[in-house]
Amino acid sequence: MRKEPCSQKSKISTAAVRFCERTIYLYHVHTGESIAATFRVDGQYDRAVLEKLNWFLRDWRTDAPTKMNPKLFDVIWETYRETGSREPIHILSAYRSPET
Repeated sequence: MRKEPCSQKSKISTAAVRFCERTIYLYHVHTGESIAATFRVDGQYDRAVLEKLNWFLRDWRTDAPTKMNPKLFDVIWETYRETGSREPIHILSAYRSPET
């Protein structure tokens, strides 16, 4: 995996972390799909990447997409960074549509 700015726990200030390039690596256990998603750059969410993440986290049974709160991805990224992880996060459960 490529090393990105702020990817590992560092002495960077809390204010500066807001502007870090934020990339998460996910692997969906049920679909076998993987994604490396840089969802936030220079403090701004990338709407196109958020759409890709919404599709990635769809109800895999019906292919019904969802709309996740972008702050969820911030929490995932912050946890990923704090733990120093370098492996993709395995998705076991994501959106489930009312039909399933």
